[in-house]
Amino acid sequence: MTLGTIQGKEDGYALVEIQRQDMCGECHACDMTYGKKECILRCLDVEGSQVGEEVEILLKEENFLRATYKMYGIPFIGFIVGLAVGYILSKVLIQGLEDLMMIIGALLGVMVGLLIIRKKEKQQNYRKYLPCIKKISK
Repeated sequence: MTLGTIQGKEDGYALVEIQRQDMCGECHACDMTYGKKECILRCLDVEGSQVGEEVEILLKEENFLRATYKMYGIPFIGFIVGLAVGYILSKVLIQGLEDLMMIIGALLGVMVGLLIIRKKEKQQNYRKYLPCIKKISK
């Protein structure tokens, strides 16, 4: 059971502040972005919650794993494909600049992967992977 406090609302979503959980492991992304052990989650607001209320949030483990695979896997695949394309282009077009072409190809591949994720997010294809507010604690 994860409890958090609603800090804000935007477009049918609730921004819920939670304490770092065990499932975060050694990630520490909260430390880098917020400088503390709290992080803000974007949750589906199906309960009609209000700012300042304490809520329980629910995130299915299989959804969490699928979202993790997509968020890290798509850019990684772009990295590998870009690396290979950069290598092939360096052998065909420009001899002697293999490393530079591979770096440029890998960076472009990651950027394409991130653009794919952003496009899918705008189409709300990832909405099913977001945590939702299970109930409001009074």
